[in-house]
Amino acid sequence: MYWPSKAATRSIEHARNYAQDFQTYTTKIEKPEPSVVADVKAKMGHYLAEAKTHLATMKKDFAKDKETVAAIEKIEKDLASAVHANAAMIECCRTNFDKAAGMACCKDFVKELDKVHAAHQALMKKLTAKPAAKDAK
Repeated sequence: MYWPSKAATRSIEHARNYAQDFQTYTTKIEKPEPSVVADVKAKMGHYLAEAKTHLATMKKDFAKDKETVAAIEKIEKDLASAVHANAAMIECCRTNFDKAAGMACCKDFVKELDKVHAAHQALMKKLTAKPAAKDAK
């Protein structure tokens, strides 16, 4: 199995699961603990940065496959939107937490990660159906 695609899958899924857990947490408390928000910020930053790195490797490795490169670039664009949604969510939870606004921020972030995940899974299905790319490692 091609390592960068599996590693990207893991990073995206970890981010998505973590975001869903944080969303559940914010529904059950009055205000998120600052230490929890800091932990979520650090973990999300790590997962999203890892996904970005693995996608860049995939794009380089499949450089001769224009269809795959286009799909990866779409995922990178969606990932950039998720990074912005994550920053907005963290900001919502750090300052003057308003439960309705916080929930909207969490929901928006999870929705962005769902898009990234779906697009990545669709690409993985296409890649497994194709013969192995000669330039993929």
